[in-house]
Amino acid sequence: MAQTCNVINSVPATPPKSGTLAVLVAGEGSNYYAENGSRIYDIYDSTGAGPYIQIDTELFFWKYHNQSAQGPMNRCDVWEDGNPIRVGFSVCVNIPEDKTYYMGFGADNSGILTIDGKLILQNMSFEYWGIYRHTFTKGKHLVEFADINFGGQAAVAFEIYDNTAAQIATANGYADLNLIYTTHQEIGLHVEEGSPDSSYSCPVGFILDYCASSIPVCSQFVPITLNLNNPAPACLTAGVDLTAPAITAGNPSGLTYTYWKDSEATIPLPNPQQVTESGTYYIEGTFNQCNLVKPVQVVVNSANTLIQKQICAGESFMGYSKTGIYADTLKTSGGCDSLVTLNLTVSPKVNLGPDRAICAGDTILLNPGRYSQYLWQDNSTNPQYVVTAAGTYSVRVVDTLGCTSADTVVISPGSCFAGKIPNTFTPNGDGINDTWKIAVLASYPQCLVMIYNRWGQEVYKSTGYAIPWDGKLNGKNLPGGTYYYMIELTSNAPPVSGFVTIIH
Repeated sequence: MAQTCNVINSVPATPPKSGTLAVLVAGEGSNYYAENGSRIYDIYDSTGAGPYIQIDTELFFWKYHNQSAQGPMNRCDVWEDGNPIRVGFSVCVNIPEDKTYYMGFGADNSGILTIDGKLILQNMSFEYWGIYRHTFTKGKHLVEFADINFGGQAAVAFEIYDNTAAQIATANGYADLNLIYTTHQEIGLHVEEGSPDSSYSCPVGFILDYCASSIPVCSQFVPITLNLNNPAPACLTAGVDLTAPAITAGNPSGLTYTYWKDSEATIPLPNPQQVTESGTYYIEGTFNQCNLVKPVQVVVNSANTLIQKQICAGESFMGYSKTGIYADTLKTSGGCDSLVTLNLTVSPKVNLGPDRAICAGDTILLNPGRYSQYLWQDNSTNPQYVVTAAGTYSVRVVDTLGCTSADTVVISPGSCFAGKIPNTFTPNGDGINDTWKIAVLASYPQCLVMIYNRWGQEVYKSTGYAIPWDGKLNGKNLPGGTYYYMIELTSNAPPVSGFVTIIH
C-alpha cells in the first residue's frame, strides 16, 4: 500500500526539456473561438470522439466563432514564442471529494491533456469546446497540458464543473456554474518546451512529488514499516481481537494503529477487539503524520449451520431417512462447538388409494398427484387415468428430484347404483337447468359429493346434496368444460364416478 509521510527534503526534478519559453497570459479579447460551438460528452475516446449533446450556440456564455462572450473559449490562456514547437505546462488541481465531474478542454493545435501521468485527450483543437465526464478521487492531482505553437500565440483552456449536464447546457454565465478549477487562475505560470507525458526524473532515494509545488519536484519522505501477523482461527463466540500485540509484533514502538474494513481506510471497523466474521480487514499504522495501510486475514469458525435437504423415499442423509428437523452438536477443526441443524424432506411415495369396486357404465378417476412423469400399466403417460372396467391398474411416477415410486390398485365389480346422474347443465342464469340436479341423492343424506377439474384439483365438495351444485368455485363461475365427479353413497357401497360438462 502507498504511504504518505512528512517530507524531509526536496530538490528540483529534472524536466524532459529545459528552458522557460513564455508565461501564461489572459485571453480576454482574443480571436480564439470554437467553430462548432460547445459539446457535452459522457462517453468518449482519447481523441474526444463519442456521442454528445450540442449546447445551444445562441446562449451568450457559449457564443462561438469570434463572438465576444465571456465563456472559456474567449477567456483561454495563451502564450507566445515558438515556430513550430511543442510547449506545455503542469498544474496541481485539488479535488474536494470523490466524485464524477465535467471538465472542459480546448487547445489550438494537437492539444494533449494528461491527469496523474495518464493520457486522457490528444489531438484536440478549438474546433469545438469539449466538456467531458470524468471521475476524480479526493485530493491533489497533477494535470498537464501541451500544444503545438506555430508562431504568434498558442492557447489552452481547461475547467472543471461540479454541475449536471443539464445545468451546464443552460448556463448563461459563470454565476450559473460551480467552478472547481480553471486554467485562467494560472496567469503568470511558466510554459516550457516538452510534452506532458514525458517523465521527469529524480535522484536515487527521492520520489517524484507532483503536487509539492507548481512544478514537479523530487521529495524525500520519512519512511515507516508495518508488519502484520495473521491471527489464528477463532471460535464465533470469542471472535478475533485485532488490537492484540501479537498481530503487530516487531513494528516500531512509536506507531499508533487504526482499524478499517477497506484498503483506502475510509470505512472504520466498529469493534476491532471482537471480529466475528471471516474476511480481509486493514490496519493502518501512523507515525509523525506518516501512514501505511496493510491487510490482515481473519478466520472465524461458524458455530451454526443450517442444511436444507430433500431425498427420495428409501434413501438416508446424515443417518436420517424420515421427514423432520434434526440437530447435532459437532466439533470443528478449531475445537469450536458447532450446531448443525438438518431440515430433511423425504419425497412421498405415490398412492392410488384403496382397492374399490366399479359399477357397469361408471368410471373411476385415478389421480396420483403432481409429478414430472407418469407411466400407467398400458404405457399411457397422462397425469390421471380413467377406469371404465374392473381390473388391476398401476402407475410409475418420477418427481422433480428424479425420485421414482409406483403403486397398484385393484378395481373389482360392485353392486351398481341405479340412479340417473345428468352429464351436462347450463349455469347461465336463465332459470333452466342452472344447477346439477341429482334427484336420487335425496335418498342418501350422508353421501359425499366431490368434483375435480381436468388437473385433478378439487372444485366442489359437499356432505349431503340438499343444495345442487351451481358450477361455481368460491362464488365465481368455473369455465365451461368437462369435470370429473366421485360420489360416495354409504361406507359400504362402492363410489359412483363419471363426467359432467358445464355449458355456458
